[in-house]
Amino acid sequence: MDQAENKPLSNKQKIFVDEYLKCFNASEAARRAGYSGAHLHTNASKLLQITTIKDEISARLQASHMSADEALMRVSDEGRG
Repeated sequence: MDQAENKPLSNKQKIFVDEYLKCFNASEAARRAGYSGAHLHTNASKLLQITTIKDEISARLQASHMSADEALMRVSDEGRG
């Protein structure tokens, strides 16, 4: 596994991130992305240590979560409705 900091994600790594965000299981996401072999668990762990993968996961999680203010506003709207 390459630990390059600024190297763009490969297609396989992009699939890994997509699958990880669906199941939050690194080994399963690696298997779904096409990684295989006796060292699947080790490779999955190494994938999560790659800075560009960690950054992509963090950015996508941050973008998908609503803020506390938005959550409060939605609850308030629901309560008034």
